[in-house]
Amino acid sequence: QEIKRRIIAMSLVHELLMNHESLEYVSSLDYIQKLVQRLKTMVHSEQKEIEFIYYADDIKFEEKQCIAVGMIISELVSNSIKYAFTDIEFPIITISLNKEEQFNGMRLSVSDNGNGKINDILLNKSLGYRLIDIFIEQLNGKYIIENINGLVVTFTFPI
Repeated sequence: QEIKRRIIAMSLVHELLMNHESLEYVSSLDYIQKLVQRLKTMVHSEQKEIEFIYYADDIKFEEKQCIAVGMIISELVSNSIKYAFTDIEFPIITISLNKEEQFNGMRLSVSDNGNGKINDILLNKSLGYRLIDIFIEQLNGKYIIENINGLVVTFTFPI
């Protein structure tokens, strides 16, 4: 199931490129909406329905950038679903992707209103953690992990 989720995150980029007038760029808004919809159907919590909220500027991503962002989102959403919502009545995962003019870059944030624990994916150097490191390095970015009413992971990278 984990491998299938990762393949879908990557293949969706190619699908969007093939169904778009431009074979060079993918709309970040379109990609995130479709990725979240597919993640909702693939990775679900047996406990409760999870609400997904996303805010995204419509930015044209090159294929490599889009795959990296998609894989990061996929890993963190999957991690939140698996670990964050013990004893949480109304689970929410929020994804935002916005332009940051002050440093000519992007800010990606994936957060949940869960227990706020920095868990296996982030501490144990799991495959998911290693993938996040690889993809943020490809984007020449950095990230911080915080506990603000749940887990918040914020990435910044140049456009």
